Amino acid sequence: DTEVNIYNIASHKGLKGEIDTRLLTKNGRIQIAKDIKKSGMIASAIQQIVNTDRTELKDFFSEVDKLHKTDEAVTAKIANNPKLAKALTDPNLTPTQKQQLATELVSSVMVELGYTQAVDIKLIADSQDNRKGHYGEDNNIYLNDANLNNTKDLATTLGHETSHAIDNQDPSINTNPQNNTSKADNEIYAQNYGDDFSDYVEFASENYGDGNLADSNNKNLGNTPAERQRNQKLINNNNQDYAEIDKSKGEDSAIIRYATPVLKDPSLIIKIAENGLKAIGIIAGAEIVNQVSDSAQDDDTSDIPKIDDVSEVAGTGAPMPDGEPPEDWKPDEKSKKIYDKLPKKIKGKNGKIDLNKFTQRHRGGAYKDPKTGYQLSPERARNSGSGTHGKDGAWKLLDKKGNRVGSVDKYGRIYKE
Repeated sequence: DTEVNIYNIASHKGLKGEIDTRLLTKNGRIQIAKDIKKSGMIASAIQQIVNTDRTELKDFFSEVDKLHKTDEAVTAKIANNPKLAKALTDPNLTPTQKQQLATELVSSVMVELGYTQAVDIKLIADSQDNRKGHYGEDNNIYLNDANLNNTKDLATTLGHETSHAIDNQDPSINTNPQNNTSKADNEIYAQNYGDDFSDYVEFASENYGDGNLADSNNKNLGNTPAERQRNQKLINNNNQDYAEIDKSKGEDSAIIRYATPVLKDPSLIIKIAENGLKAIGIIAGAEIVNQVSDSAQDDDTSDIPKIDDVSEVAGTGAPMPDGEPPEDWKPDEKSKKIYDKLPKKIKGKNGKIDLNKFTQRHRGGAYKDPKTGYQLSPERARNSGSGTHGKDGAWKLLDKKGNRVGSVDKYGRIYKE
């Protein structure tokens, strides 16, 4: 029986209510916490959209998906690595251990997000430098142990600099250090991502690891003279590398954080949130609404993704076919010519391509078939029904060189431009 009596202290009256039976078990309580965390991903994606110029309305689903994959990678790494899980709770880690911990977390996330270029983590100790971290021109992440107060602090800084490392491998992001506008924008984005990153590390440690993150940093060099000498040498070498790079060409995580801009349009944000809630299957929208500013401004909402119109859903690995095409549909001669020239691996039945082959998610909502290199890139106007083929013209089909081959609708049917 899930119905319970609730006593209202203010009115002194009894009420009837339903209790979530998941509260009765540890696994159930973890599941509730995961649901709340996923609603937080929606709020974080909204925050990036309204606070940064680099993220637009059309990026909502890809931003949620990025956070989802970050969380999944961090959770899997901590849950399946007892040594790492224990290290996260230990305030006495040595520089070598901190570097190893950071490297494992970053590599797991970047691989999950599809970035293959290796990034080295180097722990430095410089009390005269006000940075907590720095992503250098040498593609290394530097963590300043002198300014890191605890493991949550380390994880936040690590996530911040990981965001810069990801940007460096994403050609769509302006990382020119001489462009002050884009530099500030990237800093705000990295600041938000770093906060989310550390929240996911903390959640995984508490629920799948060894418990709470260490609440202090004892800056331990080791327990034996030989170990202390070895770790001091590591710090000295890293400090030397850090001193030689041009900081103006890199990105910082400073002690003083960037001020987050005020949310611009609550009505717009709520509409995005409603679609996000449908996409991920969460019914906790009230928590998001409570975070929205009271000052509203008019804005164009025509670009907001609608879950009824968009065939991909955040967290899935491929664009999903939207039912079956009309029974009387047959490919015309132009469509047959395109189909015949396509790689066999992406061909489906009846002259259509197999949408399920495109499993690698790319920025901007694109999908790639990892075996052939072919991509499906979303048509800009597919939500409004004004694309090349009306409401069915969902994707641009690109070959492995990025050349447009034709268009593909939500059923996988091919059209000639």
